[in-house]
Amino acid sequence: MSGLKQRTTPMEVLVLGLCRTGTMSMRIALEKLGYTNVYHFSSIFEHQSHPDLWTASLKAKFEQKGGISSDQLTREGFDNILGGYNAVTDIPCACFAPELITAYPSAKLILTTRSEVSWQSSMMRTIHALQTSYLNRFLLLFSDPQVKRISSLMDLIITYYFRGSVPLFGVEVYEKHNEMVRAAAKAEGRELLEFQLGDGWEKLCGFLGKPVPHLGFPHVNERDSWRRSFGLGWSGRNVSLVGLPVFVAVVGAWVVFQ
Repeated sequence: MSGLKQRTTPMEVLVLGLCRTGTMSMRIALEKLGYTNVYHFSSIFEHQSHPDLWTASLKAKFEQKGGISSDQLTREGFDNILGGYNAVTDIPCACFAPELITAYPSAKLILTTRSEVSWQSSMMRTIHALQTSYLNRFLLLFSDPQVKRISSLMDLIITYYFRGSVPLFGVEVYEKHNEMVRAAAKAEGRELLEFQLGDGWEKLCGFLGKPVPHLGFPHVNERDSWRRSFGLGWSGRNVSLVGLPVFVAVVGAWVVFQ
């Protein structure tokens, strides 16, 4: 596997909950605790090669395609993408939870969760709404190539991981994912922290062995503000006033709000 990037910092924390479980809040919390490079879906916007690398990895795992074999979804392959990061959260990393658990045996394991009902509601009003919006699909035709690749990556995650339909299979996938993470951690003899945003600093810091900060726990990504940031529910007048360049930039707003 020559030519792959090497790890430059130890992998210390794997947050393996699915999207819409407070993953951006967790990213900010980890950064406040001193984990300086936390990988999140938004990090993909910072790396031109990452949409294609994750796409190849998904195809390798779910179809044995993509130019790499599934037995290469190992430490070296993940370091090629994540070598500069000491923690991860959100998808697409969560789609490779068992592989990451095996690849990084010293990393602390966290599973972010919320109720199935609230998770499905959030998915339907955010990611599902964006990916199925005809207006968004049309405007995507005029967007930056990197944004197009990232949108295609999200389509692939929905196809492979959510079996092609969040409305039909989302809750089942969510429940099975959480069960899988618990089972994978147990099989490796690893401690797993299950965390909801309301749990606060004490629970998280106790698990990570960090002092409790003298500040409120981060809480970002409130559902309605997420929808407004992506233009979901806007009137035609609002879209025309804002204009295509701003909308294209907002398509990348996963950077801030996922």
